[in-house]
Amino acid sequence: MVSPFRNDTDLGMFLSCQLDKALPKLRNEQYPDLWADAGSYFPAVDDLEEGAKTVVAEFINTVGKASLLSQGASNIPLVDAGISEYRYKVVHFEEEFQYNIIELENAKMAGRDIDYTRMMEMRRTLAEQVHKIAVFGDKERSMRGFFNGSNVRILNESYDADDSSITIDDHIDFVADNMRKADPSFGAPDTLLVPPKLHNIWSKAIVKGTDTNVIRYLQDNFGSSQSSRLLRIIWVKETQSHLLEQNGVHSPGTNKDRVVFIPSNNPEVVERKFFPVKFKKLQLKGMDYYITCYCGTSEAIWHYPSAGLYVDIPKL
Repeated sequence: MVSPFRNDTDLGMFLSCQLDKALPKLRNEQYPDLWADAGSYFPAVDDLEEGAKTVVAEFINTVGKASLLSQGASNIPLVDAGISEYRYKVVHFEEEFQYNIIELENAKMAGRDIDYTRMMEMRRTLAEQVHKIAVFGDKERSMRGFFNGSNVRILNESYDADDSSITIDDHIDFVADNMRKADPSFGAPDTLLVPPKLHNIWSKAIVKGTDTNVIRYLQDNFGSSQSSRLLRIIWVKETQSHLLEQNGVHSPGTNKDRVVFIPSNNPEVVERKFFPVKFKKLQLKGMDYYITCYCGTSEAIWHYPSAGLYVDIPKL
């Protein structure tokens, strides 16, 4: 009996081609809100090996101190160096979806792209999981995220931007004072991630005698040798109290939003290792093609946590 379908292998190649075209588009255009998955505010480096369970970072530590040289000195200090290892966990995600062979045949005959709905949902699900790990970590797996890195300094402030007694100077001083508290060795903070409502308050607060709001004033006036140049003040929803509590960064009832001070996209300070979505070989079972895809990511790797700063403020 002659098969009513021209070539199953040919259809599989057609599907693979469509997937290759679709995934880059979905990653870049469909999900801009998943900023950690995209590596927007801290680097995502795609050199993670597929089989890796941990990422090992090595640091050279030096011990010793120079002394003042004097004639006949016999107690010249020795300098020693050692290597410390820090291990960061890796997690993998997998998902499967399917296409009926008739759907593929019809799409190929019509010379059109296959329906992206299932691919979009697949990519969205994977991206959401990666984003969550990257931002918040995973408490059950003892993984840390960008918003709760080990040894990043945490300050609790009483600054309440929504209080009617707060002045323009209070807004400016809050930023100026905290920017000086981070270690500038790898670049002082030049990016602030803030709660949406705080960004809105600063956008509407006009500096007296000008037509400039607080955000523009901060960006225009922090460029001297005594302070960092503020390049970006960005609102991200993940800084809000209810999401910090929901994802284990804060304990329930903490009622604190978090402002994150960080230097520019610098992998020497903080990064995430990952490998992008990959596909296993297409499997044809009966009338359906099954496509399994998978990806992997490390937790947030804070190489120099003293360069960052978390400032918790009353929730807005």
